[in-house]
Amino acid sequence: MALRMSSDCGSSWSTGVLDLASFGLNTPQTIESPTPTLLREVDRPEMYVDPFADRLFVSTTATAGGPPLPFVHVTWEGTPKSTSNPATIQWSVLRHDPWDGFPRAMTTVLDDRALTSVSPPAFGSRVHFASIRCISSPGIQSVPPGTPMLDVQTPFGRKEFNLIAGDSDPSAKCDTVPGGTNGMKFAGVHAGPSVVAIASTPPRFLVAYSGKTTDNFEVTNLFSVTLLSSNGYNRADITKLARLVNSLPTITGHVVFPHLITADNLAGSDLRVDAPAVLRVTTLSGDTVLESAMVIYGGLLGPVRALGTWSLSTAFPGVACPGPNGECFIGDYRYGSLIEKDGNTLKFFLPWIGGNPTGGAPGVSVHASMLSVSPH
Repeated sequence: MALRMSSDCGSSWSTGVLDLASFGLNTPQTIESPTPTLLREVDRPEMYVDPFADRLFVSTTATAGGPPLPFVHVTWEGTPKSTSNPATIQWSVLRHDPWDGFPRAMTTVLDDRALTSVSPPAFGSRVHFASIRCISSPGIQSVPPGTPMLDVQTPFGRKEFNLIAGDSDPSAKCDTVPGGTNGMKFAGVHAGPSVVAIASTPPRFLVAYSGKTTDNFEVTNLFSVTLLSSNGYNRADITKLARLVNSLPTITGHVVFPHLITADNLAGSDLRVDAPAVLRVTTLSGDTVLESAMVIYGGLLGPVRALGTWSLSTAFPGVACPGPNGECFIGDYRYGSLIEKDGNTLKFFLPWIGGNPTGGAPGVSVHASMLSVSPH
C-alpha cells in the first residue's frame, strides 16, 4: 500500500510504502486452500490517526489472490505519526485475523484511570485502541452474521463485545436493503459501521451502523458503550441510544450512510472536554435525497439538522436507479471532520457526493456544509 503525506497543506508530498510481503503474513490454512500463501493484495484499507499518542493505524482486508484463497484482516500500528516522511514510519502488526467482515472502523480513547493490574490493584493513564465491524461470516467468537462487534485493546489483552447480545429486535443486526428493493435506489455499500470515542472516566464509545426492518426499510442503529475495568475489562455497559427510522424532518424513507465525527485534538480542540459528536446520515425517499446531521451531547440526542437536498433524477439523468450496472453510486461513506474550535463553538466540515439542488446542472458533484456546535 502506498502512503502519501503532506506537511504544507498539499503543496508537496512525500511517499512511503506499507509492504505486506515484508511482514511474512500468510493466508490461513483451509480445506479449500490447504497451503498458506503470502499475502499480497488489499481491499478497503482504512487509516486512523491517534489524537492522543504519536502513532497511526492502518487496517485492511488482505488476500493472496482471490478465491479459493481465503481473506484475512490485518491492522498495523505505525510510529511516529509526526514524521514528514512516511517512509520513516516503523510498522508493527496489531491484528492478523481470519476475515469475518469489513470494513473495520477504528478509534482510540483516553482513559486517565485505566486498570493496569488486578493484584495488587493499580491504575494509570492509558490510550485504548478499538475497532468496530459487522460480522459477515462466523468470527473469532463464532457469533452469527449480522452481529456488530466492538473490540478493544486493553492492558489485559483484546476484549470483544457483542453489541446486540440478547436483543430480539431483527433491525438491530447489521444489514442493508439491496438496490431495487422497496425503493432502495443506491448502488454499493451504504451501511457503515462507524465508531468514535469520548474521553471520560470510565471511557465511552459511540457506534453507528445500518440495520433493516422486517418491512425492508433501512435504518441507523446508534449505541453507547461504556468500557468497565472490573474483572480486567471483561464487561461493558452497552446502551442502544436510538434507531433512526423514516421519521426525519420533511422526508421519509431509507436512512443510510451513518457516520460519526468528533473533535480531534487539533485546531484548538481538546477531546478531554469537547465531547459533542456529530452523526451524519442520508435519507432516501423516492427520487429525493436529504443530507442531514444530528449532534449527540454525551448520551443526549439533539435535533436532526438538514444540510442539503438533491434528486437522483438530476444526478443520474436518464437512469432508472440503481441502474442495471450499479450506475447510481455516490460512494460508500459520508465522511467529515472538525475544522476548528472557535471560542465555545466547534465547527465541522461535512461533505458529500450527490446531485445539484433542484434546477442545477445534471450530474454528480461534490458538496459540503458547515455545522457549528455550541452550548445553548
